[in-house]
Amino acid sequence: MQKFVRRYMLDPCAWLALGLLAYQYWILFNPDLPLVERATHLVLTLAIAFLSTPFLKTKPSSTLNKAISVLMFALVVVVGCYYYFESERLSSRIENVSPIETYDIVICTILIGLLLEAVRRTVGYVLLIVIITFLLYGVFGYLLPGQMSFSNISWTEWSEIFGMTTSGILGVTTATSTNFIFYFIVFGVVYSSVGGGRLFIEPRH
Repeated sequence: MQKFVRRYMLDPCAWLALGLLAYQYWILFNPDLPLVERATHLVLTLAIAFLSTPFLKTKPSSTLNKAISVLMFALVVVVGCYYYFESERLSSRIENVSPIETYDIVICTILIGLLLEAVRRTVGYVLLIVIITFLLYGVFGYLLPGQMSFSNISWTEWSEIFGMTTSGILGVTTATSTNFIFYFIVFGVVYSSVGGGRLFIEPRH
């Protein structure tokens, strides 16, 4: 019993995962605004990623790892609060028309940094390098010659696209994860835990 309490009841990741599970099944019957659903899904997933995967995998229990994870988690909370309190404004604003505040740009920048760090921790450097390459191309591509170049897009405009609309980070990819992939993963885990996986692995006699 004590082992169960230490492993699950006192584990913040377990509570966050339970919260994510509850929220996902809540929106099945009580759909919310797309921007709200996707932001909540992303924020909870990032929080779990930072608390479950260490900054330095070679020293998972070090003080530095714990401090950075707490910092990352705090930044995730800040981003989550932003989307919670600004959800009405973000959902009703007109893209390329409504004003963009300084804190919108700051939050978007933080969110991009959190996503890059989460990718590094969970997937590795290959995908991270690909993402950073395309980010740099989007920001500095106007400096390139010939057909590789395009009109200059300011970081303010990128912030709006990335973080304040359903065309960027909270676009199709996050929507697919929120509305489809999550439920397939849950189904796969439950199916495997009740022995369904053996139907495909063990030979029949």
